[in-house]
Amino acid sequence: MGFLTDLRSGQRDGAFGHAIVAWAIIGTSVGIGAAVLLLQSESAIPVLATIGGLSGMSVGFYAEWGTSKFAKLLAVPGRILDLVRSAKP
Repeated sequence: MGFLTDLRSGQRDGAFGHAIVAWAIIGTSVGIGAAVLLLQSESAIPVLATIGGLSGMSVGFYAEWGTSKFAKLLAVPGRILDLVRSAKP
């Protein structure tokens, strides 16, 4: 219901999209690491990187649109990415 409520009201908490990007990066990194460390096969790297990236994006979408405390906890990497992006040198 939180997803529909946010669409209807148009209100979002924080910067939109940063949790999706952060979790896609995390998922892709975990996929590549799993392929290198566990399988040690170069042909498995693109497959596991894609699976990890898509899984990370789904976690990121839940972190962006979820209203539970767990979703807010999962949104922390996106908030860190937003802080890094908005920091002035």
